[in-house]
Amino acid sequence: MRNQFIAGMQNALPKNKLFPSYMEDDELKAIQCPTLLLIGDQDIQYDPRKAIARANHLVPHIQTKLVADTGHGLAMERPTTINSLMISFFSTSVNNREL
Repeated sequence: MRNQFIAGMQNALPKNKLFPSYMEDDELKAIQCPTLLLIGDQDIQYDPRKAIARANHLVPHIQTKLVADTGHGLAMERPTTINSLMISFFSTSVNNREL
């Protein structure tokens, strides 16, 4: 399934622009809500480490996690890990918000 997903993403994206491919620095700096960015360390869409570094530099209130041995399909490849990270993030964000 992973190989089929990779093949589809590599061959479909040039023809069908389904997702925004790039956000400008000003757009990233404007994000004001708590943000969780999860990226697989085997992602082939972009350089995962550069993406994490850029997000950490530009996005206020961000938490980032490079997920080991995972590609672009994080939720399909590591559902238990991703669910745990999301639950932890949402629990912390809800508990720390100002009422």
